[in-house]
Amino acid sequence: LDRVMESQVVESVLDHYQDRSVVLVTHSNIGLQRMDQIILMENGAVLAQGSYSELSRHPRFQAIIQTF
Repeated sequence: LDRVMESQVVESVLDHYQDRSVVLVTHSNIGLQRMDQIILMENGAVLAQGSYSELSRHPRFQAIIQTF
């Protein structure tokens, strides 16, 4: 999907399932700011967990977000 279509799909899923738990596996930052909890993983290990604002202080998360 291109970024526009990906954004539309993610927003549609999040709107439709707003009262349910949703697991979103992504390599882009589309929709991340709407997540209650984000688990940052690398090589199968959990590096950090928290909200977008909490993780925005994590150096690895910052590096990933800057690439998008």
